[in-house]
Amino acid sequence: METYDVAVIGAGPAGVMAAWKAAESHARTVLIEREPSPGKKVCAEGVLADALIDAELKPSSEFVSNYISGAVLYAPDEQKKVNVGGKGYILDKPAFLRVLADRAEKAGSETRFETSVENVERKDGLIEIQTKKGGESGSVRARIVIGCDGTGSILARRFFPRKNYQAITALQY
Repeated sequence: METYDVAVIGAGPAGVMAAWKAAESHARTVLIEREPSPGKKVCAEGVLADALIDAELKPSSEFVSNYISGAVLYAPDEQKKVNVGGKGYILDKPAFLRVLADRAEKAGSETRFETSVENVERKDGLIEIQTKKGGESGSVRARIVIGCDGTGSILARRFFPRKNYQAITALQY
């Protein structure tokens, strides 16, 4: 069983950034994602310009679909709204995340796509991550595990049980 300094579960924006920064800091890093490539979930395609600054990227036609000068956010009941000013972008999220995942790999992170996390548990001072890829079970251990696998995070459910939690539906177009 391989042991890593850092394991990141989920290859969304937070996950690929975490894997990149960990690998850039010379941590032995693995990024685990259940989908065949990053960016399958529709979410967060609209970002303020600062998001690219934080990601240390310049706008590129490779992943920017459109430029915006603000946005309006509506509550689920459409009774309340918030105007968000400032320049930003509508991203081609899969292309954007692929750029970030490639950068994480170049920094030394290993990526495991099409790999689901079945369980996580503490063992001998490490976190053991039990995985499955194409019906084949496996596992890795890590000193630090970063859960970037969304609202249904297996890591959060296992180590931080929720009470009085309610998700709401949102729409972006």
